[in-house]
Amino acid sequence: MNFDAFCEMDPRKPFESMARRLVFNSFNGASDNRIRRSIRMCREQEIDGVVYFCHWGCKQTLAAAGNVRQMMEEAGIPVLILDGDGWRPQQHRKRADVHQDPGDAALDCERKR
Repeated sequence: MNFDAFCEMDPRKPFESMARRLVFNSFNGASDNRIRRSIRMCREQEIDGVVYFCHWGCKQTLAAAGNVRQMMEEAGIPVLILDGDGWRPQQHRKRADVHQDPGDAALDCERKR
């Protein structure tokens, strides 16, 4: 089962199935569609609660956070909304270097001598 679309895939009709999956994907349309599908997933899988991570740069997840909380809690599903930055570890060093103060870089060079 594909939870992003909730439609049956027919192996005899792969292209029609993929098209149906894209058209009925939960990320098409309003955030309420995604939330209702998430509630359905929680019920089908007997999930006790939801951790909803909002990446600081993602307008879609941040904008939907209030609706997620309200609709999930109305459905009896507790929600913890966390916001933060989802940097990958290898990106962290690059980004930190970009924001490093030039004076600090000069001190690092002096220490290495």
